[in-house]
Amino acid sequence: MKVVVVSFRFNPGHFSFLAANCRLVESLGLRAVMLVNERFREMDVQDAFEKKYSVREIPRSEHISAAVFWFPSVKNISAILTTRWRFKARTIYVYHEPLESVSAYLRSGFGMLNVPKIVFVHAVNLVSSALCDHIILPSRKAYDIYQRKYRWVNSKYSQIPLLFEDEALQIRPSEQKKWVGYIGTIAVDHAFDRFLNFVEAAIEGNWLSNYSFVIASASKIPEEYDQRVFALAKTGRLHVVCGRPLGTAEINSYYDGCMVVWNAYNRSTQSGVMPKAYMFGSAVLSAKSSATEFVDDLATGRILSSNQDILEIKSAIEEILNRGSEYSKACREKFLEVFFYKNSIERFRAIL
Repeated sequence: MKVVVVSFRFNPGHFSFLAANCRLVESLGLRAVMLVNERFREMDVQDAFEKKYSVREIPRSEHISAAVFWFPSVKNISAILTTRWRFKARTIYVYHEPLESVSAYLRSGFGMLNVPKIVFVHAVNLVSSALCDHIILPSRKAYDIYQRKYRWVNSKYSQIPLLFEDEALQIRPSEQKKWVGYIGTIAVDHAFDRFLNFVEAAIEGNWLSNYSFVIASASKIPEEYDQRVFALAKTGRLHVVCGRPLGTAEINSYYDGCMVVWNAYNRSTQSGVMPKAYMFGSAVLSAKSSATEFVDDLATGRILSSNQDILEIKSAIEEILNRGSEYSKACREKFLEVFFYKNSIERFRAIL
């Protein structure tokens, strides 16, 4: 029997989720096949997974027992209906970010012009949730929002954190980690501007002089920040790798090189950046307004009262650097305890 792991929306950082989901399926003695956007082909460097790029490529004779859908896409709707009708498969939707409110997005920095897209994506999420047999929420915050506002859409739901393979076969000792990094999507609600404000102040004041800064993202640097980023990069203390998909090995090298990773977002339901940082023994900076249950203050990172207070950010980073090996050890333990896929095999079996 096979389980199909589906993502029609391409994001290079999402491949780790899909790969771990496939490994989870294989741990149950089932075969996994990815049904994905064709651009994921290049992410599977070792061609480790069977991949299809359209439901039509899956023969009707295949015994598909379940399909797990990831991330909002209009294509999900027809694919859910097809897999239920053609293969009589059980369908599961990983609801990554239930909408708390439009005002929460506006408060996090999005403008009114973004509202139609936010509402449209929300509608796609709700239709996908209604059509599936079961919903998975990846954090307590996501679970609570869904339970409070959307359980009428589908009453079959449970919480399982975002899961990963352990891609860190060997990590750098904390004393060899020399970056403070912004890794992942450049978005207004991820407070990229506030990270940049801190980097400017740190370079100007020669703070953290033994460390440099890195921005690693498939996103392009927004035009309004171009000149600021260029000027900072010229100092030699900011390394910028942006505007193209980053392979898993490349992005992992940046996580591995960071002692501190920016996670002090304006708004977040959960973060895929956080578990990857933990995987490589890198602590996170989180903001009180968006922190999830996965951040242990003074252990796996620091929770800031404000992501705008440059001196508070400086103090938090210095505290982490002063106890680097302790933070690194706690982060690895947190990853293995919470986010390593093998710890969720029985929960996933129950859902299937």
